[in-house]
Formats: sequence, structure tokens, C-alpha cells
Amino acid sequence: MKVTANQTLALSLSLPAGEGNYILIEQEPWSDDVGRTSESQGIMAIGAMIFGGSLPTANCGGLRGFDTPVYVFPSSRELRFVFDVTHGEYQKGVVETLTRDEIVQCGMQESAQTKYPVQSMQSMQWLGNCYDESGNVVAPPQVTQICRTLSFSKLVYGSLRVRYSVQRYTYNVRIEEREDSIENNFDCVAFCVWDGGVEFKEIEAPIGYDATLGNCGNGFYGTDV
Repeated sequence: MKVTANQTLALSLSLPAGEGNYILIEQEPWSDDVGRTSESQGIMAIGAMIFGGSLPTANCGGLRGFDTPVYVFPSSRELRFVFDVTHGEYQKGVVETLTRDEIVQCGMQESAQTKYPVQSMQSMQWLGNCYDESGNVVAPPQVTQICRTLSFSKLVYGSLRVRYSVQRYTYNVRIEEREDSIENNFDCVAFCVWDGGVEFKEIEAPIGYDATLGNCGNGFYGTDV
């Protein structure tokens, strides 16, 4: 099947025998204002230092502990796994099927991978033209999708937009100060174990959280101004 630019590809899904199971673990990113002093707070702090007064307090996400969502993406709906953390507590939240839109850059390679495990591929579409190594416009290659791997029938430069569904488990993790820790008082690793595999993810505290034990000091800690 030849595919021209901006033409949607017909999809056929398959799961080869012996395809290995895997899991992706992500932590919800901290917002930009967590652990940092905003520009307005920085101006207020400078004024307080010059003219006197109380210094503003930065948003550190909590005191003596913090909460953070952790997401687990299994390679298949049938994969059975156990989630746990090395320190802290957690509650299992919802299990969702979500749609991801992603631009896969094809740079003269035979294959590429989507960021997340694909439960079902909904569409694939080349954006604009594809080019050979000399910069000539060429017909887009055929794309074969197996799990998260996209294989190309020939080498080109181009951008492929893919839309696919993922399965996401949410775990709400609570981490409090560890008095027995030598370096990181909030050190924690989330992990998943399944038959034949294990995956780890170090949990990141808000910026400066460990150094100040959840209280960003006088509001200047981590300022961007």
C-alpha cells in the first residue's frame, strides 16, 4: 500500500508470539510554582529585605511530606502486576483508557517507538512530505505497527502523527520524612513486579524539598528571579 502525504493509513493490529511484557511508570510533573518563588514573591522579598517586613513563603507542596500521583502503563490489559513503594503509602485510584496524540520523527531509521504502550492504534498519518537522504521528496513509506514499535518500509525523513489508546493505572502516593535516612529524607522508589519482569521509578520531591524539609526557607529558595 502506497501512502501519500497527509493520507490516513489503514490499520491492522497484531501481537507476535513471544512479545515481551513491559511497564512504563510516570510521576505527575510538579507545577512550575511548586518549590520556587514566583516573580511577584521575589519582588516582595526584595522589598521586605530593604524596607523590613516578613518574607513571603514559597509553595513547597506540603509540610514534612508531600502527595504525588504515580501512573502505571502496562503493555497489555491482561498483564497482572503488583505495585508498591519503598517508602510511604499509596492508594489505588482509577483505571482509565486514554487517547494519546504523538508526533513520531522519522530520521532515516528502520523503526521507532511510541512513548507509551499501545493498547490499540486508532490512526497514523504522515504530516507534509517525506524526503530521502538527498532532500528529494519521496512517497511516504508503509508503516507496520506491532505493540509500540513502528517499522518503516524504507528510510526517509518525515513526521508521522499517531493516535492510540493507552491503559493507565493511577496510584496516589504519600511520602513523609524518613528520620533514618542519611542523605535524602524523602527517598522513595515506586516499582512494579510481574511474572518475568520488574520496573522502577524514583519519586521526585518538589525542588529544594529535602534541603528545607518541606519549608522552602524564607521564600528565596529556588527563585528564578
